[in-house]
Amino acid sequence: MSLQMTNLYGLLFSMGNYIAEKDVENSILEYLAYRGIFAWKNQSVGIWDAKKKIYRKSNNKYHVNGVSDILGVLPNGKVLCIEVKSPSNRDRPKHQREFISQVSSSGGVAFFADSVKVVDTRLKELGYKGRLLV
Repeated sequence: MSLQMTNLYGLLFSMGNYIAEKDVENSILEYLAYRGIFAWKNQSVGIWDAKKKIYRKSNNKYHVNGVSDILGVLPNGKVLCIEVKSPSNRDRPKHQREFISQVSSSGGVAFFADSVKVVDTRLKELGYKGRLLV
């Protein structure tokens, strides 16, 4: 998806069309790749239980709830965590807010984003000098 397509999503949403969270997430991942930032989609699906035919949460005592959708490493070595929401979803569950707060207070960069523009703005605020949107 091109950056022009990413801008089209904002236009479509403003015209009343629904934008899926997955589309926002893919746009952000493409944008981060364009900026030269190492980032990936965090697969947070539970463990498949073939016997019960359901996904179960890990019972590992070190399992962390609320881990962000996108994880990465900024050029300065700081961890990057982005919790993606569709533009129409204002839900901010407690476990996601707590994870973002913990990462931020530990020196990482973590935030909610519902568009590439939010990510671009945050990176500019942090002083990142890589490729910027015009």
